[in-house]
Order: sequence, then C-alpha cells, then structure tokens
Amino acid sequence: MNAPILNSLFDHQSDALQRLRQSVGSGHKRPLVSIPTAGGKTIIGCHIVHGSLRKGNRIGFTVPKLSIIDQTFERFIENGIDPSEIDVMQGNHSWHRPHAPVKIISAQTLGRRERPLVDVVLVDEAHIAFKSIRDWMQDEPEKVFIGLSATPWRKGMREEYDDLIQPTSIRELIKIGRLCNFRAFAPSKPDLDKIKTVAGDYHQGELGQVMRKSQLVADVVQTWLEKAERRPTLCYAVDLPHASQLHDQFSGMGVRSAYVDGDTEREERNSLVKMLEDGRLEVIVSVGTMTTGVDIPCVSCISDARPTKSEMLYVQMIGRGLRTHPGKDHLLILDHSFTTLKLGTVDSIGHDELLSGKRCEDRGVERPEKKMPSPRECPSCQVLIPALDRECPGCGFVPKMPSRVCVEDGELEEVGMTAAQRKANRHWETDDKARFHGELKLYCHQKGYKEGWAAAKYRSKFGVWPNMPEIRHAQRARSVSDATLAWIRSQNIRWARRKEA
Repeated sequence: MNAPILNSLFDHQSDALQRLRQSVGSGHKRPLVSIPTAGGKTIIGCHIVHGSLRKGNRIGFTVPKLSIIDQTFERFIENGIDPSEIDVMQGNHSWHRPHAPVKIISAQTLGRRERPLVDVVLVDEAHIAFKSIRDWMQDEPEKVFIGLSATPWRKGMREEYDDLIQPTSIRELIKIGRLCNFRAFAPSKPDLDKIKTVAGDYHQGELGQVMRKSQLVADVVQTWLEKAERRPTLCYAVDLPHASQLHDQFSGMGVRSAYVDGDTEREERNSLVKMLEDGRLEVIVSVGTMTTGVDIPCVSCISDARPTKSEMLYVQMIGRGLRTHPGKDHLLILDHSFTTLKLGTVDSIGHDELLSGKRCEDRGVERPEKKMPSPRECPSCQVLIPALDRECPGCGFVPKMPSRVCVEDGELEEVGMTAAQRKANRHWETDDKARFHGELKLYCHQKGYKEGWAAAKYRSKFGVWPNMPEIRHAQRARSVSDATLAWIRSQNIRWARRKEA
C-alpha cells in the first residue's frame, strides 16, 4: 500500500472502509459513505481504487464538475495511483487512455458517450443528481455503485442507495482537531417572506433583486470591515449582478477583492486562490461555485449573502472554511442570510437515514412533524450557540434564555437591552465612545485587571460590544475623567449590592 495513504488513515476512515466491505459482502449494491469536509473522502476513494486494482477490477470514478476533473487526477497520482493506469473521459482531455483500468468520468460526458466497461463505480458528490448516472445505476442493477458525499440529504437518495455509512460527523472532527471550530454571527435579516420557492429553494431571480438592495450590500461590506480583521474570505452572492455590487463595494472600501462564477477558467480560478493564500487578495466573491471540490485551508471567514433553504448547499458553503490551517484558531461566519438561525449551525445539521423522494403517504408511514434545531444568540457576546450546546463557544457564557439581536448603525444590538443602555448607545457619538473605551483601557491597566475587562464594561454601558474598529482599537487614554471614574464606582457599588443580596 502506498505510504501517503497509510499515513493519512484515521480511525473513522478505517471504520468506513471496514463497514463498506461488510456492506458489499452482505449483498448491498448501492452503499453510500458520508464523510464531512476534510474527513478523508479522497483517501477513502483512493483506498477503494487500490483495492480494485489489486483484485484485477476496472473502476470508474464519476466527477460532477469539469473544474474537479484535473484536481481528481492530481489527487490520485499524489496517493500512489500510476498515471499510466488512469483514463480521463471528458471532452477532448489530453489524458485519454482507453485501455487504462481507472476511469475518471465527467458526469456530463457520460450522458453523451458509450459507458465504460468497469466493475465498480465510485460516484463523487453523490448528492448531486445526474440523469446519466441514475440511468446507469438502473440499467445495471448488479454492478456495485459506491456513493461518496459530505451532504447526502437530497430527496430521493433512498431510492438510489441502499446503505448509509456515517463513520464520523463535523462535530466529532472539530473535537479531534481535524476541523477548526467556528463562531457565527447573524447581523442582518433581509425580508424573504414574499420570495417564491422553486425546487425547494428560493427563486433566484427574485432573491437577487432583494439581495442587491444597496443597504444590505453595504451592510455586508461594513460588517466584514468591522469583524473580519482582514481574514482571507469567501463571500457567497446570489447572482452576477449581486456579486458585481459586492465586488464594487469591497473595492470601494480599499479591500482587495475578486469574484468567480461557473464560467471562470480553471487557470484564472487557481490564480485567484493563490492570490488569496499569499495575501494579494482578501476576498473572493463567488457565484454558483466554490462550494464543492474546493480546498482553500487559509480561508478563515465565510461571508454568506446567499440565502438558501437547502441544508446541503449551506453545509457545503460553510465547509469551505472549516479546514485547519497554521495560525487559524477558528472560522468566522458572517451570516447575512439568516440561514444559520433557520437551519441550525453547521455541526448540528444532518440525517441518520437517506431521504425518500416519495411522499410519506405513498410509503405507508405517517408524515413526521418537521422540527429544525435552531441555534441561539449568546446575550454576552452575540456569537451563535449551537442547538446541542449550552455553553457559548465564544465566551463560555451559559445563557438562561435565548435572545435575539438586530442591527443598528453597524453594531449588533441585543433586543433585551435596558432603556438606559439603548439611550446611551444612540445618543453618544462614535468619538465619545472611543474616548470612553480608551479611558476604560487605562483604568484596566492601572488596576492590573484581566484583558477584556474594558470591553465588558463598555458593554455594560452601551449594551453592545465595542465592535466598530475605531472604538475597539481606541488608544489607551492618558487619564481617566471624573465622569468615567464616577460611572465605574457606581458599577462597583451595584455589583457589590447584588453580591450581598
């Protein structure tokens, strides 16, 4: 066995391969292996290819996008598969070897050419429906088709695959350090109630009109400037006009940005990714792409301005930023679409079984009541707390009641804010807030308090954290005014009385 594959094999991958062998051995012809982003789906695929070659079998590997053809070819070679044993079936691809036993097959090309003679077929990104693959599966029921997917939640997959193998989850991969943790913010809520639903998702034309409103586009950029700290970012837009406005807004604020879509050439896309990795770009705005088969570990911020009802699309988008990378302690999610609160955090979305395309009544079962777990905003720092957690991943606070936030003047504001906090937050000018925060920083330094005390006291005053850059980065003041000292003393007295009570 090739060394790179052996060195990359983890317990969950070994478990997946063992359960896959048992599944096929027990008579299953259509098993599906569900592995989250960075869980080793490629490694498992290479193991299966190596095993088939050892047995003298010919194997096909279907790929859903033309942009992933060469990437798959390169990954196979990296993992010890001899290039002379690989044939690429895609258009006029230069690496066409008709007699090679390993076939990398474009799903689009499959519908236009004679099917290759193979013994086993691996279906990459099996959640994407292709008639060419579905017809192949139906015409050759005795042939083994193995699905691979991070998000196998499309309706109708139960009729296509007969065994679901899930050796791990996003939550487990975060726990063992294979994926990085995340912090999610939902700073704005566009009005999507009147948008039509087509094929289970928002009507793209109507959605684009709503998301192109100047107020929301400006909010996307302003929020990134305030919170992202110039992190390498993927920003998801609805359509080309929306992406163009976002790109113009980013550029207008001095942010080095670009955008890609389905027509962007692979060489140009690779060049833009390289520029993002080495810092020449800060933001790539994406339209209808950069959601599957894209590995950019340096991405540490996802700006989601593309509302969706699809769990698959949402998890695929957020998954682009979950890979670990040196110096990356967490992924920052800026969710302008409100999708996180509707579908749940990325580590809480999933299904224990494949979904049927038939109605419940047709299957002879009672229709279940659909309840989607919803995360809740931390009242202490506004980070979204996953539905399955009690403790805030941002500050460790354990809230008693869920809270909601809204946007005002570029800052997140807690709905449960006191009248005094609301008044102070609205009537104090930004320069005065920055001066006040600078005086709190000086007092904190003089008293030897822990870092973060000044920000916490600022929040006690205004009901929000000092998120705006000019306030958060305010210089430590030279002296503390009498008014600020009096306010601090009043806070200390109030805290002491609460403690006595």
